[in-house]
Amino acid sequence: MLKPVTKEEKLDFTLRLQTEKACDELIADLFYVDKYTGYVDIWFEMKRDKKGSQLVCNMSSKKIVSHPSPLSHPDAIRYHMDQSKGVRRIPFITK
Repeated sequence: MLKPVTKEEKLDFTLRLQTEKACDELIADLFYVDKYTGYVDIWFEMKRDKKGSQLVCNMSSKKIVSHPSPLSHPDAIRYHMDQSKGVRRIPFITK
């Protein structure tokens, strides 16, 4: 028998799904609308609003000149966009 799903598990699933969706929308916008070719760092930050009542997720990105440059944010994920090859995630090893 399966254990009941907790509120924390529901919240974790929802946050993961929403951040993945926001990241995909940002990538699609850069790739299809802006026709961007190059590297981009994408990360999200979770903050409370000014009243402290709601949790706000903010997705940010920064275009990068070259791959060997350091990440823009400690939690960033780097992607390479090439109009002829598509989009791929770049594994980044921090030292």
